[in-house]
Amino acid sequence: MEIFPVMAVSLGLTLVIEIAVAFFWRIQSPRELLLVAAVNLLTNPIVVAGYYLACWLVLRNFPETQGMERARILKGVKLLLEASAIGAEAFCYGLASREIRHPWIFSLLANSLSYFIGFIGGEL
Repeated sequence: MEIFPVMAVSLGLTLVIEIAVAFFWRIQSPRELLLVAAVNLLTNPIVVAGYYLACWLVLRNFPETQGMERARILKGVKLLLEASAIGAEAFCYGLASREIRHPWIFSLLANSLSYFIGFIGGEL
């Protein structure tokens, strides 16, 4: 599968979901909503590209890994990438936001929801 269409869909869905979470969090000012969008414009492509790179590296350097073993390695990579995104986003919100209270909880909630909706969508 081509990486750029996947990145575009992932970014688009992430923006919709995380901005919806921002509204739920009672964030309404254009500045804050743009901050949520900008932070995700920074982190989402890195996470998606990092996962694709990890897939390529595992297949290239460990061709003997099979099924469940490969899946466990890639799940670990995905967990590290998502945790890094949560941390980076929370840090950015903590520095730049005037409205986002509890930036770590907001980032964890928004990213978890985005991840699980994407996971469910990928399974269909």
